[in-house]
Formats: sequence, structure tokens, C-alpha cells
Amino acid sequence: MIYTGMVKDIRKFIDNLCESALEAAWSFNYAHKTIFQDTTHMIEEKIHQILETHKQFATNFRDYERKEI
Repeated sequence: MIYTGMVKDIRKFIDNLCESALEAAWSFNYAHKTIFQDTTHMIEEKIHQILETHKQFATNFRDYERKEI
């Protein structure tokens, strides 16, 4: 009978531990989302600017190579 009581206590401890870990994961996910949600659009704009600059550079470089010296 003591063994059964120990198993119940261990299971309850593991359940509480898992529940706490799940709550911590959700809290971390929410905090991470809140922090980076505000900066995502700025990152997208920077990437867009870089791609546009690269596209313009490639176009200019192709035009330069076509010119005969």
C-alpha cells in the first residue's frame, strides 16, 4: 500500500512538472512573439531594400557588360 501511495505522489509531481513546463513554454512563446512582432516589419523592409539594391546593381552590371569599349 505504501508503494501505491508513492506512485501516486510521483505521478502527481510529474504532472505538476509537465504542467509548469507547458505554462513556461507558452509564456516564453508569448513574450518572444510580443518582442519580435514589432520589429518584423522593419526586418522585412531592410531585406526588401537589399534585394532591390541587388536587382538594380545586377541590371546596371549587365548593361555595363553589353557596352563596347
